[in-house]
This record gives sequence, C-alpha cells and structure tokens, in this order.
Amino acid sequence: MIQATTPEITPLAMKLLALETSGKTGSVALLEGDDERAVLSAEIRLPEEIRSAQSLIPAIKHVLAEQDWIPAELGLICVATGPGSFTGLRVGVTAAKTLAYALRTPLVSVNTLAALAAGVEEPYQRLWCVLDAQRRELFTAHFQSRDSLAGQAEATADLLTTDAFLERLVPDDWVCGQPIEKLQGRLPEGVTTCESAQNTPQAAAVGMLGYELFLEQRTVDPLQLVPSYGRRSAAEEKADS
Repeated sequence: MIQATTPEITPLAMKLLALETSGKTGSVALLEGDDERAVLSAEIRLPEEIRSAQSLIPAIKHVLAEQDWIPAELGLICVATGPGSFTGLRVGVTAAKTLAYALRTPLVSVNTLAALAAGVEEPYQRLWCVLDAQRRELFTAHFQSRDSLAGQAEATADLLTTDAFLERLVPDDWVCGQPIEKLQGRLPEGVTTCESAQNTPQAAAVGMLGYELFLEQRTVDPLQLVPSYGRRSAAEEKADS
C-alpha cells in the first residue's frame, strides 16, 4: 500500500507585489510571505525623469523578470492609496486594481503615512509621519508603536499648516517625512528626526505592512478601491467657491 505524503510547505510560500506611487516618483517591490511576515525579495525605484504613468508598468515587468517570476504566481497585491499626489495615486491604484482583477489576486490598500511608519525601525513612543500637501500645508498622522502598526494602519490624515503641526510636537516625539528636511531649524527641542532614507514611502514597507493586513483578512474589492487623496483638488474647490 502506498501511503500519501503531505507536500512540503516552504517557509516563504506567497509571492506578492507592492506599489508605491504617492509622490513625484515611486517604487515597486516583490516580497515573499509566510504565516507571520513578508520579507523583501527585490525593490526598484521609478526614474525621477519619467512620469510614473509611463514608467510603472515597465518597472513591474522588469522586476518580475529579474526575479524570474510570472504574474500568475502572485498571491497578493499591495498598493499605497494615499494621501499623496493626485496623479501618482491614480496611476498606482489603477495598476493595482487592474492586476488584481485580471489575476483574481487579493488586494490590500495601505495608508501612505502608515507605510512611512512601517519603514522606521528605531523604537519610538510616538512617531509623526508627514507628507507635503502643497499650499504650505502638511498631511500628518501619528503612530504609537511599530509592534501594533497594523491596528493603526487606517489612520486618518490631518491636514495642517506647518505652524499647527509644529505646535503639536513635544519632547521625545519622532518625526518622519520629506518635509522635515526643510523644518530642521524649527523643530522643538527633544524631537528626533528619522534618517533621510526613511523619509520617503517605500514599496517594500507597503508590502510588509500590507501583508500584515492580509493576514488579518483586511483585503479590498478591486472594483471598489479608490485613492484617498486627503484633500479636494484645486479644481473642485474652485468650482464650489
């Protein structure tokens, strides 16, 4: 009698694609996940001199080919959905929705500010993540602990003036985000800034946090997903004025 054997399950079983296009540029990452976390396999930055609408799909094809993966092997797609650039977010979200629908692959939406927090490895009691909202304003959100970041991943971004944001900072706070580089001389005493490499949202962090959300079954319907811009466009505001 031949006894059936259970197929061996590799530690890293699921392949996932992560997209981050919330700013002027962006990145694409491939990760592999087990029953606890995802680890990075490859990540590439989109070229700054080319619009993400032109560079994103070629970048996805390139990184897949580089790792010898095919789209049909993807078990999850994660995408940063805002706040951020209107154009950039539309490009990334549209690509993620199209791929998820075509491949029948689960899709996870990741808050851009939470993705910033996910890229910070240092321990903190309170971390402020900020993005440039233009018009001398900032998108801001604060996070209490990296260990519980998945539970804070749906943080609502506050739209604040620079002065209003600075007034909220207290000693022992950490701050992360590209606008901080212009505010170094105005930060209150006792506030710590993250390293410059951590101040830009990364697709790798989108994938790692997105996988945590996936393990909690927090996926979204590709047909229902829309970007979370964080503010109305200038055209919409002008039309109402």
